[in-house]
Amino acid sequence: MMKPIFVAGNLIFNLFFLNLIAQDSLTIKENNHFFIVKTNLNSLVDYTPALQFSFQYHIFDRLHLQHEAGFITHYLSPFWYSDSKLIGYRIKNQVKYYIYPYTSDLNFVYVALEAMFKKISYEDERYFGRYDNAYFESIRFEKRKNLLAFSLMLGFEPVLENKNWLLDIYGGLGFRHLVITEVLPPDLTESRWSMFRRSQGNYNLPGLYFGIRVGYKFSQLNF
Repeated sequence: MMKPIFVAGNLIFNLFFLNLIAQDSLTIKENNHFFIVKTNLNSLVDYTPALQFSFQYHIFDRLHLQHEAGFITHYLSPFWYSDSKLIGYRIKNQVKYYIYPYTSDLNFVYVALEAMFKKISYEDERYFGRYDNAYFESIRFEKRKNLLAFSLMLGFEPVLENKNWLLDIYGGLGFRHLVITEVLPPDLTESRWSMFRRSQGNYNLPGLYFGIRVGYKFSQLNF
């Protein structure tokens, strides 16, 4: 008696479970799950220029993650000469929350929390005192900068005509912690003061950010 009941119950459970899977698959299709690949345009004209790309995907309909990385080099900028040997990288991670569901027509407004880390090294030149400042000499040396920043962003992501291409226009305020290290010979004394260059040390600074990315939306891959 128990066996037919068990078989019937098991069949009903399996049909119910399969129905849930079908509904979930339909919901995924209706929500149009996707990922977006972007390139950061303003990183090319930054003072420390980079080839920078990002990858965005969603956790929930309104909550998305975005990971961005870029390679910094003096070859991309008119501000740096080849003998500066500028090289480094920039990494950004963003948690984005859309004000309206992404499936709606007003899905292009978002707020985001961003963490950024930038590491660069280059050759600098400055006057340093020798022999207790008996005279000053121009010295070339390696300079390293590590920057950790946190910011709050407001952004807009309007789609273009074919609805696959989009713009990501953003701006925000934040906090930066900058660490500068100078690799110098041991016999140098303090350099002459310069108001435009920061010497070795730790600095806490405000941050102001704005920029634009161009992205292309891909349908989610199913494996």
